[in-house]
Amino acid sequence: MIDGYVTNSTAAYRTLQQLGIPSSKLATAYNGLDAIPFSLDVTAKPSLVVITVANLNYRKGYEPYLHAISKVVNVIPDVKFIFLGRDDLGGIIQSKIQSMDLTKWVTYAGFQQDVSPFLKASSLMVLPSLYCEGCPTSIMEAMSFGLPIVAYAIDGIPELVESGKEGLLVEQVGNVDFLADSIVAVLGNTELRERLSVAARSKAETTFSITNCCKSHEQYWNRLIYRTAQLAAYNGK
Repeated sequence: MIDGYVTNSTAAYRTLQQLGIPSSKLATAYNGLDAIPFSLDVTAKPSLVVITVANLNYRKGYEPYLHAISKVVNVIPDVKFIFLGRDDLGGIIQSKIQSMDLTKWVTYAGFQQDVSPFLKASSLMVLPSLYCEGCPTSIMEAMSFGLPIVAYAIDGIPELVESGKEGLLVEQVGNVDFLADSIVAVLGNTELRERLSVAARSKAETTFSITNCCKSHEQYWNRLIYRTAQLAAYNGK
């Protein structure tokens, strides 16, 4: 009885197709940012700060991510990692940080209503999610601040980030060695980091605005209205 479905990624579109929803009822409209920072310097920052904006739960992959971090700090000892998000695991991740002797490098800053100051001060965004990421707004927000992205190539993430252009994506989901290598590759190469930063910022400006999001929805509503009007006219004959 539903006339149409709007998905926020092609990955979600394909999932609904697999569930038997006809393509004629489907459309994709990426999430949109209602505010993109202006006058932003996207040159590589002198301090190496890696931010992750995601609630603490198993799906977001924080536990294996800590093992990747332990490898990164052995190569780049002056790096700092910040975790932002609601704690859904009752302190498990904080305990892991302590038991793995990572407190010198990793800070859990909790849930933050405004993540902008953290994004502005960061050099790289890592989203270590293991599954179920349609169109992560946290990635788009980070890109709007000129942050390169490192993540696993799951679901809708490759639609937002082209590996080698706006960031580096790891094809082997859960492979902490490759995740660590990607983080080191970005942090250890200023020229690469600046190139990825510029491309990330540009893509956020041109593709991920709330205006583009609204236009995509409007176009789909108009298609539905037209189709409904045609059907009504046909039934009225």
